[in-house]
Amino acid sequence: MLGAVAAAGAVAAFVLAEEWIPAGLAALTTGGLLVMADYRSEDGGPRAAFAFSVTERVADSLVFGSLAWELLGPLPEAGVAALVALSVAFVASYIRARARSLDYTIMESGLARPARMLAVAVGLLSSNIEGGLWAAVGVGTLSLVARLRELRTQVKTA
Repeated sequence: MLGAVAAAGAVAAFVLAEEWIPAGLAALTTGGLLVMADYRSEDGGPRAAFAFSVTERVADSLVFGSLAWELLGPLPEAGVAALVALSVAFVASYIRARARSLDYTIMESGLARPARMLAVAVGLLSSNIEGGLWAAVGVGTLSLVARLRELRTQVKTA
């Protein structure tokens, strides 16, 4: 299943770079549905959690990176939004990984990535990709803040 998530991200990156919006939407939707259907980071043990996290980062890199690459010329603000969305997603992931390495438990809902991809899809459908990307930044920021709050609570009680 993880390979399918990464493949959906790669397909989305390619078809969005070629400006095949319907195919890009289909790939984004497929990747999001696969993530929600197979989210087992807590049930599958540490190896599954690691594999899932890496796969999500690869898919995010492919989607947001390709959008940034394509948009920096014609729509520089949208390109910057794609880079910020990618950065926020990576920082949120790092917080979780670093907390786990220090024996704190940061729970993952499995909905953050599908919500970010939904924001991108809505932006593409509405011909407002910049707005969709900034919405993805908002979703990622909420995830980041939630992780920091959860970590802060655990640090205070330790």
